[in-house]
Amino acid sequence: MTDVQTALVMADAAGQVDPTQPLADRFRAAFRAAANHWMVLDEDRQFNGAVAAVHEKATDEERARIEAELEAIKYLNAMLSGVRVDVDAIPNLSGEPLHLLDLWREAKER
Repeated sequence: MTDVQTALVMADAAGQVDPTQPLADRFRAAFRAAANHWMVLDEDRQFNGAVAAVHEKATDEERARIEAELEAIKYLNAMLSGVRVDVDAIPNLSGEPLHLLDLWREAKER
């Protein structure tokens, strides 16, 4: 279930997402709308709201791609936190990675 702050960011970011654009461009637009949000200061909620806005308007194939990359990010966060991770369990990202964390950093720097 989405919390109120994440839902607020999601609603703001969704208005910037054009489903006819390439997926990376949709993330750029959503991340720009979410980064440094005027009401929601928590960066995790900003990121999650933007991702949810794109995910909501994505095709099934795009959703699977987004979910696989998010799962890989979770494994990376766990490893960086010192948690032992079964590297073989990390999802295989088929096709070109979305580079969500790079797109997020790009939006935050604006």
